[in-house]
Amino acid sequence: MTLPTAPDVIETRSHADAGQKVTEQVVVCSAPGCGFEMATKVTNTLKPGNVILNMARRRGWRIEGDGRKVRLCPAHTGRAKVISSEQVQDLATRFKAWLTESGPMQDLRRHALIDKLVELGLSKVTDARNKAHQQALLSLLNESPSQEPDMAKPNPERVAESLTLLPLSESLKLPSEAARAQRRKVFHEIEGCYAKSRYLEGFSDETIAKKLLVAVGMVTEVRETNFGPAGPDPRISELRKQVAALEARIVQIEEVALAIMEQAGTKGEELRHDIASLLDKINKLEGGL
Repeated sequence: MTLPTAPDVIETRSHADAGQKVTEQVVVCSAPGCGFEMATKVTNTLKPGNVILNMARRRGWRIEGDGRKVRLCPAHTGRAKVISSEQVQDLATRFKAWLTESGPMQDLRRHALIDKLVELGLSKVTDARNKAHQQALLSLLNESPSQEPDMAKPNPERVAESLTLLPLSESLKLPSEAARAQRRKVFHEIEGCYAKSRYLEGFSDETIAKKLLVAVGMVTEVRETNFGPAGPDPRISELRKQVAALEARIVQIEEVALAIMEQAGTKGEELRHDIASLLDKINKLEGGL
């Protein structure tokens, strides 16, 4: 059965790339505050929903049913197994050889690698840390020569200067399309943790920038343009809560102390009355002797 490409399952997005329209089918992680995406470029026609979701499953995603409720990226499924430093080094070595091969495909391969790294939220090959990253990157190496022209029509702005690409945190220095891809990720990340004109507790421009490996300034710009103020620093909010709790405790202690003092005063009066009665009896007894 072919699954529908409904907006709540698979988003269809279009944007301009070097003056040409590019359409992508996008699966977004349903974990609160995640926003990680798997984008698949449309070459001729839209792929059926079940094809896109099966592609996600092969990349380590957890898709339940038609994916309308549960679409979890590898980081939230426990399927993103960590790879060893030796495997990371092997990836880097293989990509260095792949990118330095002479021929007309050299620039196309470099552009394809940049696209893949942006899609995975990585700044360079050596940032790969799990099986999902490894498999996604190896899929580029496994492309046959006959398939490589499929990556044609490159954007000249996407020429990378070396295998170790510029960090995503230096977003203003990235090629324009890569920067736009980052901004889309930042937008979706903020969307999942922003409500009532402020960030939810535990979130800030800094936490989002750290998670997505982008500049804090980019997060601030996207938030202020599309959402609004950041709200108070979550750390300050937490400290204020602790102060309020201590103040409430002081009030409770003072109320208990006042109640004890009132009881003590009442009891003291009763005891003084008893003492006066006893002294009166003593005086009477002494007077009668």
